[in-house]
Amino acid sequence: RRLKIRYAKPWKERPEKQPKDRVVRRPVKPLSERPDECYTVFVGNLSYSVNDESMTAFAEEKSQGTVTAIRWITDRDTDEFKGAGYIEFDSTNAVDEFVKQNGEVFMGRQLRVDFAKPKF
Repeated sequence: RRLKIRYAKPWKERPEKQPKDRVVRRPVKPLSERPDECYTVFVGNLSYSVNDESMTAFAEEKSQGTVTAIRWITDRDTDEFKGAGYIEFDSTNAVDEFVKQNGEVFMGRQLRVDFAKPKF
């Protein structure tokens, strides 16, 4: 019985893989309708290495406002971060400025930003 044996190329002849330092841009979804007196935004597709300090610095820089609170979405059973959260600002003008960051890159990920729906 005949066998076909194909040997792998030596390491020096293999092309080097390009590092994944670029972000794949996806189409940006339009913003939802802005609720009255909206002080909170939803932020999705976050890096899993994000923390309160880095997100606060980014949000305050882009919105020209002050962040009053950040709530991260976590799994109910495992308490693992889900890659999304809510940012509360001190003014509606800061919210209007920050939602313009929808589709921008933060920490290597393309953000999904939208107005938060009010809790009832």
